[in-house]
Amino acid sequence: EAFSLQEMMKKFDVLKIRSELDSLPNQKMSVREFCGLCSRFGVHEADALTLLAAFHESSIVLNFSTSSSAQLRDTVFIKPKDVLDTVWATFDLSGSVSLAEIELKQAELVVLRSEFRALDTAKSM
Repeated sequence: EAFSLQEMMKKFDVLKIRSELDSLPNQKMSVREFCGLCSRFGVHEADALTLLAAFHESSIVLNFSTSSSAQLRDTVFIKPKDVLDTVWATFDLSGSVSLAEIELKQAELVVLRSEFRALDTAKSM
């Protein structure tokens, strides 16, 4: 399927926008700033919002446009891996605390079982 020159230029603009996002040192920007970035590459606001949704669907950025939080709706997280790493660490979604707690409870059970055996032995005498 052949692309027109205009379609190819739009795709090239999208690549330039993505490259620009990758080069930014900050973690986030506002939706307005994202649209401003897109406009520097000739992308109009409506198309920029469509591009933002596509970038979100592709996990290139995170933008929760349907959130009940206005602040979250207006934020574009341009380093999604860093955001997800922070969430995983904050809520310990890796499971390390859970595993440590299980091991601690298992050790407590060993001690309790030995105490109950001693009580059972004393009771039966």
